[in-house]
Amino acid sequence: MMRNCFSTCCKTIQLVCIVMATLFAIQTQAQTLPSLTSTGVAHTQNFDAIGASPTATLPSGFKFGSDWSTARTVVNRAYGTSGTGAITSTSGGGDCNFANGVLASATDRSIGFFNSGSWATPDSIILKITNNTGAAISNLDISFDYEKYRSGTRAFNLSFFHGSTSVPNIAETTGGQAYASDLANTTIFNPPTTISKTVSLSGLSIPNGGDYYIRWTMTGVGGSTNSQAIGIDNISITASTLPTVINPTVSAITTNSATLGAEVTGIGSGTSLLERGTVFSTSTGVTATDNALAEGGTDIGVFTQSRTLLPETRYFFKG
Repeated sequence: MMRNCFSTCCKTIQLVCIVMATLFAIQTQAQTLPSLTSTGVAHTQNFDAIGASPTATLPSGFKFGSDWSTARTVVNRAYGTSGTGAITSTSGGGDCNFANGVLASATDRSIGFFNSGSWATPDSIILKITNNTGAAISNLDISFDYEKYRSGTRAFNLSFFHGSTSVPNIAETTGGQAYASDLANTTIFNPPTTISKTVSLSGLSIPNGGDYYIRWTMTGVGGSTNSQAIGIDNISITASTLPTVINPTVSAITTNSATLGAEVTGIGSGTSLLERGTVFSTSTGVTATDNALAEGGTDIGVFTQSRTLLPETRYFFKG
């Protein structure tokens, strides 16, 4: 928030107010996607309960396809990594139910991609989550695993997107993964190899009762044949909201100091306020590291602190 300039003793101070806070999640028992019912709590899905069927129904919120509103809710292939039902060099492509072990008895499962000439890329898994926390969500911390079940001589790229529509298209590169081509299609990974990802989305505004979408897309480089088999597993999503700070104040201006302050009106949910204070700079775009000084309080309310400044200098500060 921008305020009018204050001038005395040949000093001009111009005010900007934002949050400067350190957040951490409150650890509580995990809950199941797709409904986000609490902030600061991990909501998870590991697909272990979908069973061994090649026509298994996906867990609620998950679909295969490019648009969640018209996408597919069942798989059409199921493969294990050993024994009866194991994926092979000649297996057919489709929306897959992968098992880590023997298909019929393995308890560790994932859903994922296995393309072919008749099941072309790109192919997507889309998750719709619903905010039922009772407050607007500003941040999502997401973790998941990519699991590789079979080699393939074609390179493939996994991309990660998010957004507020059923075709989410905001790319987040930290959630992507490139798989280089293999020498052959014959290697079955038992257990599958795993690459873990963590994605932090901030600056969101998901209203209570609103939906948000997460998309994983697999695309073959130059085609769809000779596919690698890649699953998505162990998804965890934690929502939080930021603290709020208002009413920047300046007083007691002297030739070399001023008392700066603001008011913290809310800590946010799913978070805890570890410190509050002020930062300042002689230019706009003040960051949380510009002459930062903690005031000492860790709760809501009005706070002030004396800051040493240079004479005849215009400052911008944040609380």
